[in-house]
Amino acid sequence: PARAADASKPSAMEEFWSLLEEPGGAARAMQYYEDAKKRDPNVVLFPEFAVNALGYERLQADKAEEAVEIFKINVAAYPASPNVYDSLGDAYVAAGNRELAIEASRKTLQVLDATPNLDEQFRKLLRESAEGKLRTLGAPPVRPSAP
Repeated sequence: PARAADASKPSAMEEFWSLLEEPGGAARAMQYYEDAKKRDPNVVLFPEFAVNALGYERLQADKAEEAVEIFKINVAAYPASPNVYDSLGDAYVAAGNRELAIEASRKTLQVLDATPNLDEQFRKLLRESAEGKLRTLGAPPVRPSAP
Protein backbone atom coordinates (compact mmCIF):
# COMPACT_ATOMS: atom_id res chain seq x y z
CA PRO A 1 0.00 0.00 0.00
CA ALA A 2 2.77 2.50 0.81
CA ARG A 3 4.40 1.81 -2.53
CA ALA A 4 1.16 2.48 -4.38
CA ALA A 5 0.98 5.90 -2.73
CA ASP A 6 4.59 6.63 -3.72
CA ALA A 7 3.89 5.64 -7.31
CA SER A 8 1.08 8.18 -7.61
CA LYS A 9 3.19 10.99 -6.12
CA PRO A 10 4.60 13.25 -8.85
CA SER A 11 8.37 13.26 -9.33
CA ALA A 12 10.32 16.40 -8.44
CA MET A 13 10.59 17.16 -12.16
CA GLU A 14 6.82 16.73 -12.66
CA GLU A 15 6.12 18.90 -9.62
CA PHE A 16 8.42 21.63 -10.95
CA TRP A 17 6.76 21.65 -14.39
CA SER A 18 3.30 21.60 -12.87
CA LEU A 19 4.14 24.76 -10.89
CA LEU A 20 5.93 26.45 -13.78
CA GLU A 21 3.11 25.96 -16.27
CA GLU A 22 0.43 27.45 -13.99
CA PRO A 23 -0.39 31.07 -14.81
CA GLY A 24 1.96 33.13 -12.67
CA GLY A 25 3.62 29.95 -11.39
CA ALA A 26 7.20 30.95 -12.18
CA ALA A 27 7.83 32.36 -8.70
CA ARG A 28 6.58 29.14 -7.07
CA ALA A 29 8.62 27.06 -9.53
CA MET A 30 11.73 29.12 -8.70
CA GLN A 31 11.17 28.57 -4.98
CA TYR A 32 10.66 24.84 -5.59
CA TYR A 33 13.89 24.74 -7.60
CA GLU A 34 15.84 26.63 -4.90
CA ASP A 35 14.51 24.29 -2.19
CA ALA A 36 15.41 21.21 -4.25
CA LYS A 37 18.89 22.65 -4.88
CA LYS A 38 19.41 23.11 -1.11
CA ARG A 39 18.53 19.46 -0.53
CA ASP A 40 20.69 18.26 -3.43
CA PRO A 41 23.15 20.69 -5.03
CA ASN A 42 23.39 18.41 -8.09
CA VAL A 43 19.64 18.18 -8.72
CA VAL A 44 18.49 18.67 -12.30
CA LEU A 45 14.77 19.37 -12.54
CA PHE A 46 14.67 20.49 -16.17
CA PRO A 47 16.77 20.80 -19.30
CA GLU A 48 17.81 24.31 -20.25
CA PHE A 49 16.22 24.15 -23.70
CA ALA A 50 12.78 23.19 -22.34
CA VAL A 51 12.53 26.15 -19.95
CA ASN A 52 13.89 28.40 -22.70
CA ALA A 53 11.16 27.20 -25.07
CA LEU A 54 8.48 27.90 -22.45
CA GLY A 55 9.89 31.40 -21.90
CA TYR A 56 9.70 32.16 -25.61
CA GLU A 57 6.14 30.79 -25.72
CA ARG A 58 5.25 33.36 -23.06
CA LEU A 59 7.01 36.12 -25.04
CA GLN A 60 5.03 35.21 -28.17
CA ALA A 61 1.85 35.36 -26.09
CA ASP A 62 2.73 38.94 -25.04
CA LYS A 63 3.46 37.85 -21.47
CA ALA A 64 6.88 39.47 -21.16
CA GLU A 65 6.92 39.73 -17.36
CA GLU A 66 6.11 36.02 -17.07
CA ALA A 67 8.84 35.24 -19.61
CA VAL A 68 11.35 37.24 -17.53
CA GLU A 69 10.54 35.14 -14.46
CA ILE A 70 10.83 31.90 -16.43
CA PHE A 71 14.18 32.87 -17.94
CA LYS A 72 15.46 33.84 -14.47
CA ILE A 73 14.96 30.20 -13.44
CA ASN A 74 17.17 29.11 -16.33
CA VAL A 75 19.82 31.65 -15.29
CA ALA A 76 19.75 30.24 -11.74
CA ALA A 77 20.08 26.66 -12.99
CA TYR A 78 22.52 27.24 -15.86
CA PRO A 79 24.70 30.25 -14.92
CA ALA A 80 27.53 29.12 -17.23
CA SER A 81 25.29 29.18 -20.33
CA PRO A 82 25.46 32.35 -22.44
CA ASN A 83 22.13 31.39 -24.02
CA VAL A 84 20.14 31.84 -20.79
CA TYR A 85 21.34 35.45 -20.44
CA ASP A 86 20.57 36.21 -24.09
CA SER A 87 17.02 34.89 -23.66
CA LEU A 88 16.59 36.89 -20.45
CA GLY A 89 17.79 39.96 -22.38
CA ASP A 90 15.11 39.34 -25.02
CA ALA A 91 12.46 39.18 -22.31
CA TYR A 92 13.69 42.39 -20.67
CA VAL A 93 13.55 44.15 -24.05
CA ALA A 94 9.96 42.94 -24.52
CA ALA A 95 9.10 44.05 -20.99
CA GLY A 96 10.56 47.51 -21.67
CA ASN A 97 13.31 47.21 -19.08
CA ARG A 98 16.24 48.79 -20.91
CA GLU A 99 18.82 48.70 -18.09
CA LEU A 100 18.27 45.03 -17.26
CA ALA A 101 18.24 44.15 -20.98
CA ILE A 102 21.64 45.83 -21.33
CA GLU A 103 22.94 44.04 -18.24
CA ALA A 104 21.74 40.64 -19.52
CA SER A 105 23.20 41.26 -23.00
CA ARG A 106 26.57 42.22 -21.55
CA LYS A 107 26.46 39.13 -19.35
CA THR A 108 25.75 37.03 -22.47
CA LEU A 109 28.97 38.30 -24.05
CA GLN A 110 30.97 37.86 -20.84
CA VAL A 111 29.83 34.24 -20.38
CA LEU A 112 30.21 33.59 -24.11
CA ASP A 113 33.88 34.60 -23.94
CA ALA A 114 34.35 32.24 -20.98
CA THR A 115 32.69 29.26 -22.71
CA PRO A 116 35.25 27.40 -24.82
CA ASN A 117 33.27 24.33 -25.96
CA LEU A 118 30.44 25.92 -27.87
CA ASP A 119 29.40 25.29 -31.45
CA GLU A 120 30.90 28.15 -33.50
CA GLN A 121 27.68 28.85 -35.38
CA PHE A 122 25.73 29.03 -32.10
CA ARG A 123 28.47 31.25 -30.60
CA LYS A 124 28.16 33.61 -33.59
CA LEU A 125 24.34 33.70 -33.28
CA LEU A 126 24.50 34.53 -29.57
CA ARG A 127 27.13 37.23 -30.11
CA GLU A 128 25.10 38.84 -32.91
CA SER A 129 21.95 38.69 -30.82
CA ALA A 130 23.54 40.27 -27.72
CA GLU A 131 25.46 42.91 -29.69
CA GLY A 132 22.32 43.70 -31.70
CA LYS A 133 20.33 44.28 -28.52
CA LEU A 134 23.08 46.53 -27.15
CA ARG A 135 23.09 48.59 -30.38
CA THR A 136 19.29 48.83 -30.43
CA LEU A 137 19.28 49.90 -26.78
CA GLY A 138 21.96 52.53 -27.43
CA ALA A 139 24.48 50.90 -25.09
CA PRO A 140 28.17 51.06 -25.88
CA PRO A 141 29.54 47.71 -27.08
CA VAL A 142 31.55 45.59 -24.70
CA ARG A 143 35.13 44.92 -25.61
CA PRO A 144 36.88 41.84 -24.27
CA SER A 145 39.15 42.83 -21.39
CA ALA A 146 42.87 42.75 -22.08
CA PRO A 147 44.86 40.03 -20.29
